[in-house]
Amino acid sequence: MVLIVGYTPGCWKEAEVIFLPKPNKANYTDPRSFRPITLSSFVLKTLERLVLWHLEETTLSGSPLSTSQTGFRKGHSTDLALTRLTTYLEQAKQDRLVVSGLFMDIKGAFDNVPYVELLNILRGKGVPHQVVSWYDDLLQTRWTFAAHNPTSRQQIITHTRGVPQKGPG
Repeated sequence: MVLIVGYTPGCWKEAEVIFLPKPNKANYTDPRSFRPITLSSFVLKTLERLVLWHLEETTLSGSPLSTSQTGFRKGHSTDLALTRLTTYLEQAKQDRLVVSGLFMDIKGAFDNVPYVELLNILRGKGVPHQVVSWYDDLLQTRWTFAAHNPTSRQQIITHTRGVPQKGPG
């Protein structure tokens, strides 16, 4: 029903952020000394996973993700990516070729995804309108809260960009 009407109940969209101290940091007054962990609705996580599985078996099987993408894909892993790279380098060495590489980590990749572009990509992949509409509502109306300690006032954050990790986006 949630997917048909493109709506997610409010209590599913709220998430609490807790901050775990990173080990061996010299200064715990620096916010980067903590790892934020988002605790969101189990029901929503389950629904997102079911939607993703369905899309992988239907829409994405006919319009797959890039063959070089290994993250967040069933049957793909870091080991596969490293194996592919090693094979490429070994072949280049055997063929006496020069190889250069660029390795990068995109800081805040999940946190900075613009909604409009993501939804357009989903539409371009042929994701059903009901799923796109539901995900649009979820992204636009979800919110997060955090409190420094149980006695302090909660800080509520509404989101304007970014996606939950391991969601359909």
